[in-house]
Amino acid sequence: MNWLPIIRELSQLPPLIYGMVTAEIAPLRETKISFGDHNRQYMLLYEPMEGTVEQDVIIYFIHGGGWRVGRPERRRPLAEMYTRLGYTVVMPTYRLIPKYNFFDLEYDARQGFQTFMQLPQAQGKRIVLMGESAGGNLAALLLYKKEFLHDIGISHDHFAGFISMAGVLDMEGMPDNFYMRTYNGRRDSDLFFQSNPVNYLQENENIPVLIVHGTRDGLVPIHSAKKFARKLQLIRPDLVDMHIIENGSHMSVAGGWLLEENDIRKKVTSWIQGL
Repeated sequence: MNWLPIIRELSQLPPLIYGMVTAEIAPLRETKISFGDHNRQYMLLYEPMEGTVEQDVIIYFIHGGGWRVGRPERRRPLAEMYTRLGYTVVMPTYRLIPKYNFFDLEYDARQGFQTFMQLPQAQGKRIVLMGESAGGNLAALLLYKKEFLHDIGISHDHFAGFISMAGVLDMEGMPDNFYMRTYNGRRDSDLFFQSNPVNYLQENENIPVLIVHGTRDGLVPIHSAKKFARKLQLIRPDLVDMHIIENGSHMSVAGGWLLEENDIRKKVTSWIQGL
């Protein structure tokens, strides 16, 4: 394994976290909602800032962190950015590896979403499902493993779009290491298959997708995202917008865009507003 890209990415993590935590943001209308007994089974709901025109689309964002770290509180800059524009923003969290595995994390992702869809704020609105890194994996599974949505009475008509920010969309393209095996087992296991979003794409997909990925992503190789995009394009060529960031790192695409006005922020925001 080539450790240099990983070391390069990890060196960007402390300043990114510091920037998220210390960012000066306007007061937010934040509500914490639990969906289980564990202290990581909760979501933060942010309602549009007063004086804004409320949008009919909700941004449902699942944070990343390699399935082993991370909290939605660190993504408050995202909540401020979009509540200023009139969007409701929801950010759930979930239990983590290595104590828990894929089935536990997927359960939390599903339980959180089901709880949210029963809230008054969700009624009559469509959802932009968004995830970064590991959260992109969980978000994609939530959207494309359709039997769960069917079981809770949610149709794909409830979704306006799906956004992956350096997301893990094809497990086959990921390195084989301890953390991956802790999350979803060996590559020849049923667990590995079930955790791989690309396996669930069907011929009737119709939800618009934005994939943002950097060419120098040292944690989630870009060919993982490209394989997912190609399969969607074979289903319908206009279904996916693959936005490639030349020399973009994992950290800059997954979170850095929240701290500065740049091409990524403009692209994501204009895409959401165009739905």
